[in-house]
Amino acid sequence: MISIHKTLHDKFDQYLECANLITYKEKLYTYLKPCIKITISDKKDTILGVSKIGGIPDLPSNLKWPTKNDIPLRFVMQLNLRELPSKSHSYLNIPELGHLYFFIGDDEPCYNIPNVILYSQEPPTKQNKVNTSEFYEQWDFPENQINLFEWISLPYSEELDESNIFTKDELEEILHWDNEKHTSKYDSLTTLLEENWKNASQLGGWPLEQFDVIKKIQMQSLFSYYGKDKYEIELLKPPLYPENDVETAERMNLKLLAEDYKEQYEGNLQSHLNLKSWFKNVEHLLPEWNILLALNSHQEANMCWWDAAIMNFMVKDDDLKNMQEIKGYAFFESS
Repeated sequence: MISIHKTLHDKFDQYLECANLITYKEKLYTYLKPCIKITISDKKDTILGVSKIGGIPDLPSNLKWPTKNDIPLRFVMQLNLRELPSKSHSYLNIPELGHLYFFIGDDEPCYNIPNVILYSQEPPTKQNKVNTSEFYEQWDFPENQINLFEWISLPYSEELDESNIFTKDELEEILHWDNEKHTSKYDSLTTLLEENWKNASQLGGWPLEQFDVIKKIQMQSLFSYYGKDKYEIELLKPPLYPENDVETAERMNLKLLAEDYKEQYEGNLQSHLNLKSWFKNVEHLLPEWNILLALNSHQEANMCWWDAAIMNFMVKDDDLKNMQEIKGYAFFESS
């Protein structure tokens, strides 16, 4: 388990008391993941090379502004790794020195968004602004210095359901919905953890979105690598026999229609079996994807991803070990 500062452990114990979950202290400790919360600073005059959101990146002379199909990507964040809290580099799996520069392309659609993360230990330099206004509807992100705070995160309740750490009765107590309070004990705990970080961005930790994001991106990246459409993932589920449609067609003496339903089902079933057989042989190749940065919609920087969603930058573990230019997977969930 990753070491977490005693001050944060003590704070977490207070939250456990408030949520009436102190009985499960040791078990809930196993889910804790450290992270870095990112907020907009009150400082307006940014120094060369400082961590910031928006503005112009202080790229070193050995790096060029990245493009996609000759269209410049939008710069969204610069991270000075020296400014990170001590020991955070180890659990984020990133170097202690240098800078990270985050760029994205068009966020329509909201998945597989073109993106590049640049890394360099060379000195930052003052750059001229690259005009991206003719390519993007949202392009002017005012420069804002940022604050970096070490914090802790917990997963959404679905992750608890899939573990063998809690018994069925324990899960029932932890996740039971209280109609009077309009919450559960676990939701109360996660709300306490996040109450001071509304609209904050995050480095590392558990995903901020309530869905099985890691598995979803793993599957999409594997299918994409083998030239398969992401919608084919649905074929891994066995098709349902259209019993009601067939019975209705036969009752109305529409035998040809009934046969069409049956034939379509047989075709879907065969496609499912073929894909299932293929997936069994390649499942072990699923890459280890993790969210490096969850970039929130920041009003101060004129950043609003659709309906105030969170832009997620996912990277493979191997890419982080050999940092230089990383093309990960960027996406966000939107209602």
